[in-house]
Amino acid sequence: MDTRRYIIDTDAGIDDLQALFLALRHLNVVAITTVAGNVSVEKVTKNVTKVLEVSQKQIPIYCGAEMPLCKDIENAESYHGEDGIGDHEEIGKMEGCTELINTTMSAAEFILQEAQTEGLNMVCIGPLTNLAIAMTLDSSLSEKIENTYIMGGTLFGKGNIAPNKEFNFNFDPEATAKVINNFKNMHIIPWEAAVDNPVPKKLEEAIFDKDAEGKLKFLAQANQKNFNELKFFEICDGFAVLAIINPDLCTESYNLIAEAYTQGEAAGQISYMWEKYCFAFDKKKVNCKVYHKFNMDECCDLLLQSLTE
Repeated sequence: MDTRRYIIDTDAGIDDLQALFLALRHLNVVAITTVAGNVSVEKVTKNVTKVLEVSQKQIPIYCGAEMPLCKDIENAESYHGEDGIGDHEEIGKMEGCTELINTTMSAAEFILQEAQTEGLNMVCIGPLTNLAIAMTLDSSLSEKIENTYIMGGTLFGKGNIAPNKEFNFNFDPEATAKVINNFKNMHIIPWEAAVDNPVPKKLEEAIFDKDAEGKLKFLAQANQKNFNELKFFEICDGFAVLAIINPDLCTESYNLIAEAYTQGEAAGQISYMWEKYCFAFDKKKVNCKVYHKFNMDECCDLLLQSLTE
């Protein structure tokens, strides 16, 4: 297991489940922080308690931002379900490990507390609101976090909610810009990673096997409605954790200069400066590694292993 310290910051929708199960199996997760995004932060937090129940893990949960910094909530219940994880009757009956919800401080406050000790890593698989709030409380936060793994944005402008726009980054443009334009050592999984790395049939068959149990069954139930309608299953947030567990799983990545925007039609968008194409490219300003292509057979084997152990 990776012994470095990680906080998983999540809006716990159906795609977040892959990342959470992988992280709980392979990383030293000191806490899970929740943020509004796919659904309300209350529902997100409840979903995390259920993930911990089925994983049999005792990890503290810190509730975070209830809404974006400067705009109204535009959630994704139409895709993730009203509860955020597929509206499956059996999952709905789960109590969840609600005793793990810590009410002594907010998600942002906990992030700040943990960042005072060297070696903290963040895995952000939802909107970046909690991290942006923490930065407002401590402007030097970006220098205190070792690595930040982020699922968000687009690499080639192929958005999932609008041209050039990906859900996580567009949900809170101000938070996105505050983080992207200030942090170094970012590892970004763009939306195209989910689209351009199709899942092998063997993983779909294993997940939706009627005899599946435990974590595998939970993931199948959460994804069943969408799988029935769309006829495919994809890895999205899971890549952020897979890139930590084994960086060699990524077969194509780029060291780029990222910038995010908050104004007009560009609000919620991110753009990259590429050394190959831009005369003004300065290697000293590179602030992120962007992951695009993955060895899907090995990724799926690792995900399946994490779901069945």
